[in-house]
Amino acid sequence: MKAQKGSLLLLFWCIIISNALSLGVIINFNRFNTQDNTPYTEFYISVIGKSIKYQKKTDGLYQGSVEFLFLIKNANNNAVVYADKFNLLSPNLKDTTNIREDFYFTDVKRIELSNGKYRLEIQCKDNNKTSDVQKVTSDFEMDFNPKEVKFSDVSFLSTFHKTTNKNKFSKAGYDMYPQPNAMYGDNMDTLAFYTELYGVTNKVPKDDPILITISIGSRGSNKVLEKYVHRLKKTATEMPIIILDRFVITDLISQSYFLSCIVQDRSGNVIAQTNVGFYRHSTRADKLFAEKNLAKSVNLSEDNIINSYSERELNMYLDALSYISDEGEVAYAKALANVDEKRKFLYNFWLKRNDNDPVRSMRAWLEYKQRIDLVNEKYKSQLRKGYLTDRGRVALTYGLPNDIQVMPRENNTYPHEIWYYYKLNGQANVRFIFYDKDYTTNDWRLLHSDLYGELQNSRWEAVLRGKTVNPNLNTDNNILPGNYGSNPVIVPRRPDEQ
Repeated sequence: MKAQKGSLLLLFWCIIISNALSLGVIINFNRFNTQDNTPYTEFYISVIGKSIKYQKKTDGLYQGSVEFLFLIKNANNNAVVYADKFNLLSPNLKDTTNIREDFYFTDVKRIELSNGKYRLEIQCKDNNKTSDVQKVTSDFEMDFNPKEVKFSDVSFLSTFHKTTNKNKFSKAGYDMYPQPNAMYGDNMDTLAFYTELYGVTNKVPKDDPILITISIGSRGSNKVLEKYVHRLKKTATEMPIIILDRFVITDLISQSYFLSCIVQDRSGNVIAQTNVGFYRHSTRADKLFAEKNLAKSVNLSEDNIINSYSERELNMYLDALSYISDEGEVAYAKALANVDEKRKFLYNFWLKRNDNDPVRSMRAWLEYKQRIDLVNEKYKSQLRKGYLTDRGRVALTYGLPNDIQVMPRENNTYPHEIWYYYKLNGQANVRFIFYDKDYTTNDWRLLHSDLYGELQNSRWEAVLRGKTVNPNLNTDNNILPGNYGSNPVIVPRRPDEQ
């Protein structure tokens, strides 16, 4: 039987093995550590129930079987450090003619691996089909430093509950059943997740308070959604800190999101952070969003100042609103066809943010418009309007800073400004560093910020001195990742649930 390479899709430690005619498998692996610094991986192997052939047994029930060969090799010398060959059996089914799309059967493997680089090689085949063996490989790294504060990978869960009878899905006192992928459809209104935090006492005295902020944000705008923020007060300990939580995501519209975890000490300093992406598809939420934002439903009085704006002004104002809009609003605004709809959308944008109070909503808009006018005048360049520059974006997104330190060209450094925010998005003492590299256009670029989710470059001082360092390089790896996150698997259903 010849070996055939299946399609490979890496979704931040998720491997999907499939081809058009046969076996469908999802393999998720997450990296964890222990108090005594013994790293290990958890592999969740899930077979898509509709993709396999079932064999009728002597008792009249049907069962599927998939053979797996797991090899983990040292990436440096190709030495095999783990090998396992096993059959994964489906539950016994009474009928295989109407298997649901979301039916998976799952196994879990926990494997100790020391720090280092590895290559995972997997072979699998349907034991009840004369089919080709599917093969896939993926490189990964174990990197746990006991002197660092660090999160484990984040596991998305379909459900969890307290353990009554310990089983292979039991961990930290709970039975946790992983989600097969990071795609949340119409019938999935809860996002549950699990992660662990290590080494807190490397940065915080033992028994000192820490704050863990968990949030959901839009990947399109890179903004946290205020409705989806949980804050957990914990105490610094040498033990791994368990984070098991859930969000109700009924109102999330169809788009890409990120789940973020940030740890701060008592002074508000960020000591560790992680994030992972997921995708939401909800026709129900999309419909409600469209109804809520329907510009035609707004009653805009004739004497409202918004009616005096030309279409050119409206286009600029709606563009400037994108910094404080969610991804759905941005897409909706771009699709507006005429001036009347644009005026009503602008009015409704502020109205719904101010409890439908016309006076408060117009006051809020005029304050924001004043900021637009300010940045357009102060930060305009030869290339762009002020609101489109980096300084303009930051001022419109976060408000004007508490203090600005202006540094002209001196001591062989580029001219630069350091903006200080005493407190911003729950972080203390946040800085934004902008610099002027060409001296002529006034198009100052953001070089570094302490704010989570913004561009971070720990070598920003070297850049200012003219050293050869890519100023757009996010050396601290804190920009949101481009992949969807750790994707464990849905709990297998009992035969009587088919």
